[in-house]
Amino acid sequence: MKKVAGVSVLAVDGAIFALTAVNTVFWGLAVKQLKGLNFSAGAIAKMAMNHSFDLAMISGLLASVASYYLLSEMGLTSGRFFSAIGFVAVVATNYTVFKDHPNPVTWLGVGLVLGGVVVLGLTNS
Repeated sequence: MKKVAGVSVLAVDGAIFALTAVNTVFWGLAVKQLKGLNFSAGAIAKMAMNHSFDLAMISGLLASVASYYLLSEMGLTSGRFFSAIGFVAVVATNYTVFKDHPNPVTWLGVGLVLGGVVVLGLTNS
């Protein structure tokens, strides 16, 4: 199995999935807490002081760092496809936490991404 910064690709992909799921939860909370803000200096300051907003930014940054290591080790084509697992995390988190009901085409996309990750994982091992 290929390694990224000394860690297996599947572990890094799992970290991207988990961080993206956490990021989705915090963005959902931030949007609810900050609803109705107009774009202004005061609104930006209010966002910066909101814990959910801050945690969304931090978890997004950490997911991006994990994606960077994945892309730098695997190359843009394979690495980018593996990092697409974040799409699955967003759909799964919205479905389970926020009770969002994606349409069948979205579920088809989730299946295609998961299938592709499995195929790439088998061919890169």
